[in-house]
Amino acid sequence: MFALFEDLGFPELLVIGIAGILLFGKRLPEVAGQAGQQLVKLRRSLQQVRTETGMDQEVRKIQRTLEEAIPRDLSVGEVARLASARVQERIESARKEIDKEVGQPLAEATAAPAPAPASAPSPAPVEPAHDATRVGPPASDATIARTLPPGAPPAEPTPPVEPPKPAS
Repeated sequence: MFALFEDLGFPELLVIGIAGILLFGKRLPEVAGQAGQQLVKLRRSLQQVRTETGMDQEVRKIQRTLEEAIPRDLSVGEVARLASARVQERIESARKEIDKEVGQPLAEATAAPAPAPASAPSPAPVEPAHDATRVGPPASDATIARTLPPGAPPAEPTPPVEPPKPAS
């Protein structure tokens, strides 16, 4: 409940005290006592609600479960190493299962891809119609026609672009 006030230092408390004196004057001790009584009543009612709803027991159960699940004597690095070792074990077991299903080791199947047949020519690389990093006018229709893949319909001509008008 006092989490909002955990960073209060002496200067903040001094300002609050001065403001209290200015607002309440001689009645400050009486008002502070009433505020304390109201705070105690609020705490009691909140505790009563927690016990009636069973929320307190659930929170304790969850805390115990978390404390049991996370060993306190391990550093963050050790926990990371343990987690990494578990992941590696799972990967190895999955690889062994795949090897059993396929009939050959997975490493051999993915080691060297089969060479491409020499009879099929490789297609020419396709250049983009407009390079976003290029400064200047966009590519002409002839350039676009040259970059189209074979058998593609011809590109429609682009309308001319008007240069921007200077601001007057």
